[in-house]
Amino acid sequence: MSQRRGTRYQSCSPAASCSRLRKIQEILTKSSKSTPDGILCILGIDSRYNEGCRELANYLLFDLYSQRSIEFEKTGFPEEVLDDVIILIKSDSVRLYCNPVNYSYLLPYVICWRNLHVHCMSQSEYEDEEAAEEFKIASFVNMVRDCSRIGIPYSSHGHLQTFDMFIVEKWPIVQAFALEGIGGGGFFTMKYELMDVSESLWKVYSIMDPVSLEALLMEDLVTFQHQWSGFLSNFETEIPFLLELSESQAGEPFRSYFTHGMLSSHIADNSPCRQPFVLFGSHSTKENLKPGNFIFPSEGHLVRNTGPGGSTAKHLVAQCVSAKGPLACSRTYFFGATHVPYLGCDNETHKKNEQITLLSQIYAAAVEAVLTGIASYAKCSSFTKAKEAAEHSLWMLLDSFNLVQMKAALRSKVSFQIEAVNSLGRSVPLDHEDSADLIKTASMTIYDIPDLQGGRGNLGSIVFSESFLKSEILVRDKG
Repeated sequence: MSQRRGTRYQSCSPAASCSRLRKIQEILTKSSKSTPDGILCILGIDSRYNEGCRELANYLLFDLYSQRSIEFEKTGFPEEVLDDVIILIKSDSVRLYCNPVNYSYLLPYVICWRNLHVHCMSQSEYEDEEAAEEFKIASFVNMVRDCSRIGIPYSSHGHLQTFDMFIVEKWPIVQAFALEGIGGGGFFTMKYELMDVSESLWKVYSIMDPVSLEALLMEDLVTFQHQWSGFLSNFETEIPFLLELSESQAGEPFRSYFTHGMLSSHIADNSPCRQPFVLFGSHSTKENLKPGNFIFPSEGHLVRNTGPGGSTAKHLVAQCVSAKGPLACSRTYFFGATHVPYLGCDNETHKKNEQITLLSQIYAAAVEAVLTGIASYAKCSSFTKAKEAAEHSLWMLLDSFNLVQMKAALRSKVSFQIEAVNSLGRSVPLDHEDSADLIKTASMTIYDIPDLQGGRGNLGSIVFSESFLKSEILVRDKG
């Protein structure tokens, strides 16, 4: 959008704007008795600052009405003037009420909308406050005149409230509808059937488009990476102190990030499989990797006592999760070198690193397996085929490392998963219609790797996961 003033998104464009509008309008084209004729979005005091309406406006106007809006920060105009906006979205048109002050800010975002009807006074007319108020009421009446069922974006994403049309009736502009002379004649809720379209809109908001992808990469990912930096800084210490590091201490950055996100999102439905964790060495068993065990991290499991037989841990597994976003990442790290040059004799150093070498080879195979699974899923959108490709890659690589005996022991210990995740960080089944445009996370866990050489139980588990987005451009065959 060359005319835009200060939007922080570089990917904003007329195409992106029209695409978002069309996605909202598709809600109105469904053949159902409960489908509304239009979706009404009222901002500011006229809707008692309804968050659902503001969320819809921010989706259509690329966060123009967010608290961080650059465009409104330096205008000097009061909030009630900038928020003086009413939008009615129809299946084939849009009706917009605004004032001459916010008109110039809205125009770059809406100018490309098809069949846009704007209700706006001139600057000189707007100076008469009484005339301006009457014009707004008359505009509102005209905007909804040919509707019978009106959808209201009553609740914001993840904050579902019980829809109450009598609360809507108390919104100032809706109350004004009943005024004699300039109003619509009668109560708004008696003349029109109102319905909550919040959940339908949330599905649209979850669809990844160029602008939401830019926001994810430039904002959410930066914060996510910062948590990993905080986690890794725990290990930048001298060996005596490192040996006394507990799982609880190491995982604190991930837990704080996740807990803060959960509290700020006010979302009640937890997704138990997506929780942060840090587990050392042999303590990273299948049992301990169950989500319910992450609530109370261990203070007693230290680097120095979580290896086989109570020895020093050789590795750790970690997962960071965004509580209110689609990002998640799992990694395995090793305490020590994964390769020691063979010096021609069975020195102790070489023996001590055999377990690390083994684990690192299995991990390398798992990483490649996950990437192979992602590539397969991107081509065919089949989890079954992706799982087959990932496991085939794993076994082939283990063969290349001459780990034939280990391969046989791991046959029943491998788990490969792909899950779709919406913008609230909640899992959506892959076969659900809403999953196609969502961020997905592919993961592989190899549980309870046996210590075949030392015979000291199991070495623990290794994990690797990566978030990805499937994107394709459909080209019509010219024949």
